[in-house]
Amino acid sequence: MVGYTAAEYGVRKDDGGGLVKPVNSSGGLLFLAILISLAFGGMLYGIVQMALTDQWDIFGRTWWMYVVVLYPLFAAWTGYFSERKAEKLRASRNLPRPVE
Repeated sequence: MVGYTAAEYGVRKDDGGGLVKPVNSSGGLLFLAILISLAFGGMLYGIVQMALTDQWDIFGRTWWMYVVVLYPLFAAWTGYFSERKAEKLRASRNLPRPVE
């Protein structure tokens, strides 16, 4: 039996009782963070296009989408950096990755 500190444990490792198993490896979290960042970049490109074509009425109707996408964007990058830090701490103590 191995005792992990909270920092060594990283992101949540269990499924939380859901139907879909969550992504909790650093590689998977990095992929999701990059994917969400690309989507947000596309949304920013949309703002630039609205500004260039003087279609601010569209932005006035969809501004809330940018706020909604910020939460998963920050959550994805925070989860990735948390898991990377946990991997480095586990490697320094030569601990295996926790399974649950």
